[in-house]
Amino acid sequence: MRINGKELLDYVLEACLKAHLIDFVGIITTDRNDDFDIYEKFCSKIFVYRCPEPDYNNVLLRYDLAIREIEKTIGKKLKHIMRVTNDCPLLYYKPHIIDMVIAAHLKDNNDFTHNRGLLGYPSGFDVEIMKREAIKKALKAATQEEREHVTLHIKNNPELFKIGEVNAPFIMENRKYSIDTKEELENIKKIIELLEV
Repeated sequence: MRINGKELLDYVLEACLKAHLIDFVGIITTDRNDDFDIYEKFCSKIFVYRCPEPDYNNVLLRYDLAIREIEKTIGKKLKHIMRVTNDCPLLYYKPHIIDMVIAAHLKDNNDFTHNRGLLGYPSGFDVEIMKREAIKKALKAATQEEREHVTLHIKNNPELFKIGEVNAPFIMENRKYSIDTKEELENIKKIIELLEV
């Protein structure tokens, strides 16, 4: 999906690259043919992991496999993993939100920190960061449903994980800026066109 000549993924990647507290940026995708253009377009610029996992709904395992590959590539163990999804292109205009979530996570020594709580940011500005150990722990105990949503096991078990939330500066109830439908894509296109005037 393109907006103003750029792929949604371009906006999300540039948001991550603009953030000051990120050491390493990579893309996790599948080895399906329809995801090959992602690999082809970005592999010369950035780390792209094409997960060979045949169970494409086990996104938690895909993350774990990608993290292992990144650790092998850079030659050191990762302590924290930050997650932003492709349906959040407006983060390009607010990369400081990424830094806010990372800073809160590190300051409070959380296992998992996000900005989508009751007083958090609306969908479309989603940022999550978790300790590497939290992913390992979740991988051992997650249900099939929890494996489809990477951090769901962590969110479902606050007694096992120290969870932090970053609140928005003002209440943003019932707003949605992520892209799941053609209509939402058109709305985001209009917003981006206004922001780039």
